Amino acid sequence: FPTRRSSDLYGALCAVSVKKRTFSKEDVAFLQVIANVIAEAVQRLSARKGLEQALEIARHSEKVKSLFLSNMSHEIRTPLNLILGFMQLIEVSVKNHLSEEEKAFFSLVHQSGDRLLSTMNEILDISQIEADSFELQPVDIDLCVLLENLSSEWRDRAANKGLRLQFRYDRSHLKIRADKYCITNALQQ
Repeated sequence: FPTRRSSDLYGALCAVSVKKRTFSKEDVAFLQVIANVIAEAVQRLSARKGLEQALEIARHSEKVKSLFLSNMSHEIRTPLNLILGFMQLIEVSVKNHLSEEEKAFFSLVHQSGDRLLSTMNEILDISQIEADSFELQPVDIDLCVLLENLSSEWRDRAANKGLRLQFRYDRSHLKIRADKYCITNALQQ
């Protein structure tokens, strides 16, 4: 009996009788069912091995991608910090000699650099999260103080858009326990 699934032939089932006799229709039907069950099992085993290999390849690809993103974001972030630092030094040294238009150019460079740096940090964070190497460092934080510090930055952004932002609270302390980097990033988004 051929053991096949669709057009794939996996082998043959051979039945031998110790007595001299011919197989009945029921015997033949039963042996055919056994051959089909064997073929199904072989096909499932083959499919399972294929899925396991595909899963291993996907896991490896994910690790390679995370390592690449981590390395690239680090390689870009380090020189970018250096460039932004030097831009700040240059701006401070020539600030009194700049026209308003030139000051606006410096401001644009800072905004673009900060945006690129923020993007690099997000990519690095995502790659660390995917690689299970991102570690939270919870500390006690006064949320009112954190929001007050961030609101000064938000006020500047709002003013640039012709808006006015006010932050009011009752001066009581609202303590939370959180990772300061993560909570700050979440509030800035």
